[in-house]
Amino acid sequence: MGLYYQIDLVLRWYEANEASSARDLGRTRYTVLNADTIKELRDDCATKADIQKWLQRNQVPPDGYEGSYDGVIDLKLLSHMVKTTEEARTAMRAYIFLDTDEPNSVTERTYSALNELRTLFVPVETRDQHTERLLAEEKEMPRYIAERFTYTDECLSMLLGLAPQQSNYLAVGYVLSCIWADIVNEMPEDIGNALSYASREYKSGERKQQGDTVSVYIPWWENPESVNRVSAMMEEQRKKICKNLTYYRVKGLKEGEDYIRTYPGAWQNVISKYECAHAGPIWKRADEMLGDIVSNPGKYIRLALDDFVNMKMRDMTYNFDSRSKKKQLLSPTIEAMMYAMIADELSNNIQYRKCLLCNRYFQVKGHKTRIYCDVHRGSNAKYYRRKWEKENKIQHEE
Repeated sequence: MGLYYQIDLVLRWYEANEASSARDLGRTRYTVLNADTIKELRDDCATKADIQKWLQRNQVPPDGYEGSYDGVIDLKLLSHMVKTTEEARTAMRAYIFLDTDEPNSVTERTYSALNELRTLFVPVETRDQHTERLLAEEKEMPRYIAERFTYTDECLSMLLGLAPQQSNYLAVGYVLSCIWADIVNEMPEDIGNALSYASREYKSGERKQQGDTVSVYIPWWENPESVNRVSAMMEEQRKKICKNLTYYRVKGLKEGEDYIRTYPGAWQNVISKYECAHAGPIWKRADEMLGDIVSNPGKYIRLALDDFVNMKMRDMTYNFDSRSKKKQLLSPTIEAMMYAMIADELSNNIQYRKCLLCNRYFQVKGHKTRIYCDVHRGSNAKYYRRKWEKENKIQHEE
């Protein structure tokens, strides 16, 4: 059993009472949430209605409430919890794709993990949404520039120290995410369609004769044939960023100098606790960092994920009572508890697999050969597969 299964996971919150004012924290409450309860929220609650039922069933407040909780659930807080719960699922999926046996290998699973990582650092948005976000964040930016601004252009601000400081590995996660977002946007549509395919691995000859033609759409980056193409595109993005940084490097030259040893950014001076304990800062220049992460993306996707998870758990505290021999992990948020679950599952080699029919991930446990989640297996599997295909077709038509 892992650490978080041996101790109580406890949510610390404040309950309003008649004597407490709006600013008073009220009575402190401690609610124990077991691993299965937190796992249910992370894996099964995808809508505001689902999360609201989960909160009411477990009698705990939503994350983000102010002061003391009076039992009224704000819809804005529910929307926020939908977002944070999806982020926890995304982090878990990214870890699932990473190959633990060959950590330095670059495969289609590496890019699937990078596609998940991207959503944690860079918003998934249309070109128009991207433009409007830039104009909202940069009031003085002309529209014609915003319309041509790429995600790798955005990461230049961080590399030059113009954005909030991040640890090296969080900076790496952001740069890799920007590179991947531009690759996805720049992939020619005809090539992307040619590399995408439908999986029919689960079809037996008998099922095909019975007309069972349900298939699963596989995106182009999960096709093994796309690995070399994507690697080349990442190298092109690296060269592009270095070329754009050259201007700022030359601009930073002092009189009489032929070159400068570092870019003017401050990102390399900020390290995480993990880096401080293990390696410290490992790059002096941005081009060193870019060359390293592009040639070995799997390693740095994992390090970026580790720092992301550690950042989410930073407010948790470990308590021990020697009289009762009770160990507790106290958390001010439900979000942090979900990431503690991820850390525990990883440390205990609990494996998940993507259902061959849908995007749901299920725990493998002792059934190493399972290829369907609980919904799409068993005697009713064919019915659910046909139902899923019909709903998916309607969504694409809309």
